[in-house]
This record gives sequence, structure tokens and C-alpha cells, in this order.
Amino acid sequence: MPSQSTIFISYAHDDEPETPRGEEVRWLSFVMKFLRPAATSGGFTMWVDRQMKGGAAWEKEIEEKLRACDIFVLLVSPSSMASTFIIETEIRIVRERQTAGDDLGVYPLLLRPTPKAGLERVRDFNLRPKDAKPFSAYSLNDREQHMSEAADEIAVIAAAIAERKGPAAPSEPKAQAPPFVHISGLPETGYEQLVGRDAELKRLDEAWSDERTNVLSLVAEGGAGKSALVNEWLSRLQADSYRGGDCVLGGRSIARA
Repeated sequence: MPSQSTIFISYAHDDEPETPRGEEVRWLSFVMKFLRPAATSGGFTMWVDRQMKGGAAWEKEIEEKLRACDIFVLLVSPSSMASTFIIETEIRIVRERQTAGDDLGVYPLLLRPTPKAGLERVRDFNLRPKDAKPFSAYSLNDREQHMSEAADEIAVIAAAIAERKGPAAPSEPKAQAPPFVHISGLPETGYEQLVGRDAELKRLDEAWSDERTNVLSLVAEGGAGKSALVNEWLSRLQADSYRGGDCVLGGRSIARA
């Protein structure tokens, strides 16, 4: 079985507002939406700091993920280029790995107009969209077209790195699991961006990681957004290859093996 590439997504938290206002965009969600189809088909896995468990030594875990990833996707903006941690830790480690000859792909995505002083830090990585025109400067249709092209390019890079890595190490045989059921069978929900549900999403993550939890019930009135919450959480889980789950069942209920 071929190896999978791992993508580390670096972003400033200011670029993923919990409650967008006016023309604000949740840029991390935007980028991940276009990367998920390839991740879902097994092209690669993605990691962002939101996947860390509560109480984790976050600096240590981020550094471990940075040193192990195959592709570093950097979301470039005034906020990220003003972040001491991104500049002095994340980009520093990436450049150290490149200098050491690691097979590491670097893919910066320019989100918003950014001062030259910030762009100069990453211009040698070959910014996308081309000509260093930020995504925010395009119409919605053109923005999505450019991101779709970038996602395709990232998938090609991920496949090439996985090919160079060779086959994955054989794993221990597992007990036969129930058939996998794709989450496309989930009820349709009309939302585009889930807002104000970070606490509930965190609770679902904690329940998933807790071996003592077997059933978690979501109880609310009809139309309160239970399906939208579960859809969003399963989409994030799917992008992370279900975090070791043997079987995920999508429908009016969820079962974990």
C-alpha cells in the first residue's frame, strides 16, 4: 500500500474568525474545503492546530508535526506575517528542513493584501495565486477557481512525495470491521459556514478521543442545527482520516468501531 503525504496548514487565528463580520472570510475553512476531496480519497492527510487535544503541550506538538509533515501550506496575510510564532518557529523549522535536504513541499497561499515586508519573507516559495494577487481581490467565482487549481496542484505534489517515500510499512492485521459507509448519506443542511459552535465541536472531539465514551446524544428542538453540527464535525474528521476510527457510519446516528 502506498504511503500518504501529510499536509501541515499554518494560519493566523485572525484569519479564521469565529463570527465573520461584513466581508470577513473564514480562510482556513475556505482552504480546507477545497483540499478535502483529495484527502477523502486518500491522497493525503491534513493537520491543523485545532486537532490538538485539550491540555496538549501545544508548542511541542506543533514542532513535532512540522518536522514530520511532507507539505507545509502557509496561509499568508498581514496577520500571519506579523505572527512571531509563525515567523520565528514555523517558517524557521521549514527552512531548516529544506537546508538539510528534506523532501518537503512548501506551498504559500496569499489570502489578503500583505505589505512587502511580509511578502519578502515568503516570496521565494512561489506564492499562489500567481502574480501575488490575493484571493480576496477576486470575485467569489474566480476565487474558488484559483483555489480549485491550487488544490489540484497540492494533490499532485502530495502524490509525487508519497511515490518517493515508497510503500507504507505493513500494519498489524485488524479484526474485520463492519462495512464503511460514506458520510454523503447525511441529511442535507443549508449552511455554508458553521458559526458559534466551537464549544460543541470541541465536545465531540473530546468524546471521540475518550475511550470511556460509547454514546453521545445531541438533544435539541427541531431546526436547532443538530444535523449541521454533526455534518461539520464529520467533514473535519473525514479530512483527518477519521483519526484512527475503524468504521464511521453517517446518517441520523453515528457509530464508531
